[in-house]
Amino acid sequence: MIFEHLFPGYEDRLRQAKIFLSQVEDLEGRGEYSELALSRDSSRSLLAKNYKGFFFVAAYAALEFTVTKCCSEFVSHIKNNGYPLNSLECNLLAFVLEPEFQAVYSCKEEDRLKKKASLVRRVYSSETARVADSSFPGEGMNVGRQQLRDLWDVMNIPGRPFPERCNGDYLDEIKNNRNAVAHGRETAHDIGRRYTLEELGERLEEVKNVCEHVFSSFAQHVQDEPFLVNRF
Repeated sequence: MIFEHLFPGYEDRLRQAKIFLSQVEDLEGRGEYSELALSRDSSRSLLAKNYKGFFFVAAYAALEFTVTKCCSEFVSHIKNNGYPLNSLECNLLAFVLEPEFQAVYSCKEEDRLKKKASLVRRVYSSETARVADSSFPGEGMNVGRQQLRDLWDVMNIPGRPFPERCNGDYLDEIKNNRNAVAHGRETAHDIGRRYTLEELGERLEEVKNVCEHVFSSFAQHVQDEPFLVNRF
């Protein structure tokens, strides 16, 4: 696979999420630390709930790493292959021509019409596309269901942003819980206490399936180049 060099980073982050669940299972699921015994041991109960809360941080890290790194690889592909601007799908130009859009937004009123005309000329230009790194999603992007849909649309990726029998139902929940812990709005314990081990396992499985779908979709996208079009 074209993006196989990214797999170790993804797998390492996913493994961390699995470790949290394994620790919870050790605390809650066996022997003397059954659910009943756990309820009598406040320190172990607190630890189990903390692990559950921190699970969302690790699970989200796997998702964000996968999406942002695949976007970065796609940017590199555009840069390294010297595609002319007039060969790129219109949606993709929203990213590629980001500096020109910013110039229109920020220029003086008397210069705006000239900037707009320059932007339109660029759309039909055979000049090689030069992509600014800041134009594409990068580190720190908040990844949820809508962000994936938007990426699929703008990058002209065929198919759905989610694998079969999956609609990304848990992605926003994972993102929001991670942000709540990371930014101190809620403690890991407060979030973890809302979930059973089985529920967290379902969320981990969705992250795994979505990430692997993102990898395979971007790899196929780079190989087939459906983002190219001949306007003439």
